[in-house]
Amino acid sequence: MEPPVAALVKEDPLAFDAPGFVEEMHARVNLYVEYEKLLKSEDPKVKQRALELLLEMKYGRGAPASTEVAPRVEVEFPKP
Repeated sequence: MEPPVAALVKEDPLAFDAPGFVEEMHARVNLYVEYEKLLKSEDPKVKQRALELLLEMKYGRGAPASTEVAPRVEVEFPKP
């Protein structure tokens, strides 16, 4: 039997930014194991959504369009 959620909560507050929040959660829970459970779920909808999210991160909306950094253009306009 798993311990109650209150027993798992640390006294430290979670980070406010998304990457920091994920890092804090991963320090508390093994996210790889939890995501593997989703991929092995008996519920086909859960399994499908977990797989879709992984594919989106790799190939879709969340994936970087290019590895190159766009050049920065700075323009100075004369003051009136």
